[in-house]
Formats: sequence, C-alpha cells, structure tokens
Amino acid sequence: MIGWLWHMAQSATALTTFLIGVVTIIILGFRIINKNFVGTYLIITILLATWAELNFDIYEEIIELLGRDPTLTDRTEIWGDALALVNNLIFGMGFESFWLGPRLDTLWSKWWWQPNQAHNGYIETYLNLGAMGVFLLFGLIVSTFRKISRQLITEYDFSRLRLGFLFAILFYNHTEAAFKAVHLVWTVFHIIAIDYPKPPTPFKTDQLKLVQQENLLRRKIYIK
Repeated sequence: MIGWLWHMAQSATALTTFLIGVVTIIILGFRIINKNFVGTYLIITILLATWAELNFDIYEEIIELLGRDPTLTDRTEIWGDALALVNNLIFGMGFESFWLGPRLDTLWSKWWWQPNQAHNGYIETYLNLGAMGVFLLFGLIVSTFRKISRQLITEYDFSRLRLGFLFAILFYNHTEAAFKAVHLVWTVFHIIAIDYPKPPTPFKTDQLKLVQQENLLRRKIYIK
C-alpha cells in the first residue's frame, strides 16, 4: 500500500523522510552503536554532511537524484519573497498572522497557485514568531532529542522508533511547514516528545505482608 501511494503521489518529500526514519531505526539497531553517544554520532554526521556539501555539493546531487529542480519546485523563490515581507525580525508578524492581508495579496499576485504557507517549517515559524519563535522551536527540538536519547538505555525499541520519527519530521519541515496549528505531523511530534511514565509495579505477596506487619508494629508502638 505504501509503495502504491508513493507511485501515485510522486512525492520526493514522502519518500525521503520515510527512508530517513527507517535508516535511523536500522542504524540504532546495530550492536556496535553505543547508545550513550547518540548525540556525538549526530554531531559527527552533521559535520561530515557540511564538509561534503562544501566540497562536493551533495545537496544538489541528491535533489537531481530525486528528480527535482534546485528550486524545489519554486519553494526557494517563495522563501525569499516571504522573508522580504517580514517587518519585525524578533517577534515576526504574529501567531498565524503572516499569511493575511496585504502580504497574502502581494504573494498571490506573483504566484498563480496562491501559496498559503512557506513550505518550510523553520521559515514559517520565523515569519509568524520571528527569531524568538525559532529559538524556542530549536530548544524544543534539542530537549526532545536529549530526552529520547537518554531513554534508549531503558526503553530501547520505543525510543529508536521515536528518534526515527523525530529525524523524519525535521527533514519533512525542510520542504513543508508542519510546525503549526493542528497539522498531523506537528501532532505526531508532540506524541513522541511526551514522556510516558510506567505504571507503578504492584507489590508482591511477600512485600505486601512485610508492609502490613510494619504498619501493625507501628500501631502497637503508638498505642503503648
């Protein structure tokens, strides 16, 4: 079913994010991966990707491999047009307020398909909430990553599934704006960001007897 949907949608974003999530789960399943150093592995990966981009321009190669143009179907041009309309760099234009009024008219007069989002979650956050909103979003992402990484030791399978979803969502927001309102992807982000405490372990029979005897002894001492 998933393969048929990929074929019908022809969505490079869906295919790429799915592969990122699956590869993350598989890599974390290798025994040679030390679960205590997931953050270190991530930093090394980012540094290597940056080095490869600066020396070999791998981003453009990947885009062409996916059958897309360097503008990501005009997305990069929309990013520039939208950013040019922001007046308040610190707080943005207000929560869910950028795509209203004269700004919307300006963009719709240029783009015949009438965009109503920036098609980038990070830029969309900046348009509405400015640098402060991006800072808070970054803090939320880092906090979620650290929380999940710490739980890889105690809740291995569920935690690596959460990390797979997290990385997929972060890459998804490169071409779509999902950090907003009641978007399904934003909802999934909150689901994986929440800690789920385990139910208290029920007392065993022997432990229960000891507790009862201790309570009885305390009552006798109190009566005396």
